[in-house]
Amino acid sequence: MGVGSRIRQERQKQGLELRELSKLSGVPERTLADIEREISNPRTDSLKRLIIALGCSADQVIFDDEEMMDGTDLAILMRELAKVKGQTRETAKEVLKALLIQARMKELEDKKNTENEP
Repeated sequence: MGVGSRIRQERQKQGLELRELSKLSGVPERTLADIEREISNPRTDSLKRLIIALGCSADQVIFDDEEMMDGTDLAILMRELAKVKGQTRETAKEVLKALLIQARMKELEDKKNTENEP
């Protein structure tokens, strides 16, 4: 799936018509239609405006799902977490710290068990 198809997929997921995304982004409707059908590739400025109008990350539009699983998905979550304020942010940080401590303890336990094997 190419960039144009992922733009269409994100637009449809948000329930936007082609015309609406065109107005929101300032990308002409005909140009947007060609991008979505992958007849043409978006110019960098158009791609940027479309991503902003969709309110998604560039990663979601540029990379395939398989590519996103190589750590990029976590980077997106961290960027989104950076936007969160107040108690929700503090709670998320505490949960992440706890998970990291738990993972480290498991590593140390596994290492100790491996060293004690005959």
